[in-house]
Amino acid sequence: MPQSRVSAAAASKKAYEQLDAPEPVQAAKDLIADLLEKSKANKVKNDKDRLESYYRRNYKDWFDIEKGNFGIGSQKNQLSKELQQEILQWIEKNKSS
Repeated sequence: MPQSRVSAAAASKKAYEQLDAPEPVQAAKDLIADLLEKSKANKVKNDKDRLESYYRRNYKDWFDIEKGNFGIGSQKNQLSKELQQEILQWIEKNKSS
């Protein structure tokens, strides 16, 4: 091996040996603890967002049908006025989805 490679390898080995391993491990533990804390703090919001996303993906067609001729306002529909209003509000809120 050329002298420069040996020197670089020796310097690398020496730097590695001087590395204080507990510091990076503690830093990782601190990072994980911070991320878990943020996750717990946002759990309710994230759960609500996931549920809303699920509804938008899977029930938009049903809500559109309810709004149409066979749904809200028809005699066949047994939904309460309050529920009908909530459905209309949901449709308005999620139009672009």
